[in-house]
Amino acid sequence: MDTPFYENREATMRNTIFCFSFIVLFLCCPLLRGAEEVRTWKDDTGLFSVEASLQQIVGDLVKLQKTDGNVITLPLVKLSEADRRYIAGLTSQNPFEDGASSKSSDTNTLQSASGFPNFAAMEVRTVDFSQTREAGGAAPNVWSCEADPAPQVALPENVVRLTFRLQDIPMSAFPRRTDFAVDPTGKNAVAAFHVVLDPSRRDTSKNYTRIFLGNTVTGAVTIQDSPLKLQPHGFSADGKRFAFHQDTWEFPPNGKRTLLHITEVTSTGWTAVATFEPFAQLKRTDSRRNFNGPNLSTDADIFGATWVDDKHLLVQSESGTLILLDIDTGKAVWRTRTVSRGDIALSPGGKYCFLPVGSTTVLWETLTGKAIGAVDEQNQKFRFSPSGKRFATCSAQGIILGDTTTGAREVPFFVPGSSMGQRLLWLDERFLLLGGSLVDTASKAIVWHYIGLGDNVKLVGGYSWCAMDLIRDGTALVPLTLPHATMKAGRMTASSDEIVLKPGVSVSVTIDDSVAQERKEIRESIEKKIADNGWVLADDAPITIALSLTAEGKTDTVEYGVSRSIGPVSLPPVPRFRSPLDGKGVEVEFKPERYDIKILEKKGDKELWSATKTTSPPSRLPLDVVKADSLQEVVDKAMEANSYKEWIDKVFIPKTISRPQTGKGESRVTENGIVDVSQQ
Repeated sequence: MDTPFYENREATMRNTIFCFSFIVLFLCCPLLRGAEEVRTWKDDTGLFSVEASLQQIVGDLVKLQKTDGNVITLPLVKLSEADRRYIAGLTSQNPFEDGASSKSSDTNTLQSASGFPNFAAMEVRTVDFSQTREAGGAAPNVWSCEADPAPQVALPENVVRLTFRLQDIPMSAFPRRTDFAVDPTGKNAVAAFHVVLDPSRRDTSKNYTRIFLGNTVTGAVTIQDSPLKLQPHGFSADGKRFAFHQDTWEFPPNGKRTLLHITEVTSTGWTAVATFEPFAQLKRTDSRRNFNGPNLSTDADIFGATWVDDKHLLVQSESGTLILLDIDTGKAVWRTRTVSRGDIALSPGGKYCFLPVGSTTVLWETLTGKAIGAVDEQNQKFRFSPSGKRFATCSAQGIILGDTTTGAREVPFFVPGSSMGQRLLWLDERFLLLGGSLVDTASKAIVWHYIGLGDNVKLVGGYSWCAMDLIRDGTALVPLTLPHATMKAGRMTASSDEIVLKPGVSVSVTIDDSVAQERKEIRESIEKKIADNGWVLADDAPITIALSLTAEGKTDTVEYGVSRSIGPVSLPPVPRFRSPLDGKGVEVEFKPERYDIKILEKKGDKELWSATKTTSPPSRLPLDVVKADSLQEVVDKAMEANSYKEWIDKVFIPKTISRPQTGKGESRVTENGIVDVSQQ
């Protein structure tokens, strides 16, 4: 076993002149002469000790000067808990106050802390929303409202990277970061890790949540541990309050995510404010079943929470119930029902939000629940620009840009990666971040790529904060300025030939030879769509729209299951089913077919965009339908209803398609910032 306080034999045999000069330096330097008294230091096992005085703390390392004058350097986590508390008492400073420690972009001052709120001792306040008014009203597609920019706050300059390192966690543990948040002022950040000590998940008594709280100006970081499984939901608008919801450690999860905890961040640390049970009135019934055990979710569970201002939270349940919760009164201001769970798009000042309701997405006035207008897009991730004047979303038609004040939308445009439901992030009033691609809304093209950026970026306090996983060590929270200087120095205006496909461009239509029947009807359908998009039909054009149908050329046989009623039934996936009647199954034949519409750049045969559909038999059938016909006939009819004829009429072809501009570049995002690839 390696001892943390091993004697460095080579050091003890050094020249006595070195030791003498070191002692002289110690006696002459006022700073070192004021070092702490000699005390007994122990390691975390309690087996080894040393008589020494504290000389210096450098990041996660402690320098101790032994009585013989030799200095040893040890990881802070190797010290006993009592010694760590002793050091914390000497170096305790509030990480939320400027000047708590010196700035450092590489190493943060680590401080252990105690006294995290015991939420188990809090009184649970049940939220009664049964009598709360239902939000809503008429939602026209064209509306009129004022833009909602973010409040003006003093943003910090030259913020530093924060490193949340997982010290003092056994190697056998499985820490997993749940999320991070930066307050609206850009000065404070929180990251939370779930630490699972038993990989079999049978013993959850020793699991805990490690919560890091850091100051982006000073680089100071404190650690808080809670035995509860806490999911963070970010800071309030003034940065003084923070929200968590409590989960259970069991796996698979067995619900019980019903408690919402509100804390305050003060000069002395965390303080519990209140604990709410927002959806106690909802039934705890199965909404999604797991074959191997308990249900995966219940209606009364909390799915997410989003701060609106200093005292209001939008809280969403697993079943899609949404309430606006007043933290001070503990009452729901309004309620509504959304068609899907998901992140809520708030305007920069919190005045408006986009929510999916019915077959549309509605713009609401957040504090009143009044419907302002509607966009004919469902289940989309909308985002407001920093000024609040524009919004953007990725739909089946590509990227949609709109005017928040009028509801007017621009013609959708397609760039690689802009599929339905993709997350967008406004960097300023012109540029969007789509995954690692920088999209210019002026030229409607991708103008730069950020390698390694991923999708974990949040724009707060004038910086794009990126969480870089440090494998087992934790996370580095990196402040980025996007678009960065190298990109800004390049050419940002696209020339006309860099937009590959847009209204007015000549295209040709090609139908694959495998489509043997009704070629005329198929061609007419495609040509009508082309005309609707404003394109010009021409033979031998540089852009080709191709339709291909590919049959597998063989007959597959599967065992197929049927159900007793029309209602949904859980069955294993194709190709094997078991009939719930006798367990033997019924043989059914089908021919899977694949239909593709592709837009190709004819020279070089480079694919720019494609739409694909694969037909398959229905996954379940009711018995009362099977009684009238044979099972084979029912499957055949279902296949006909899902044929290429129907699909050609419904398939979407975007009006504008672009590709990355030529002559641009790539940059790599690392834990130390942005590196231009060309300079590597």
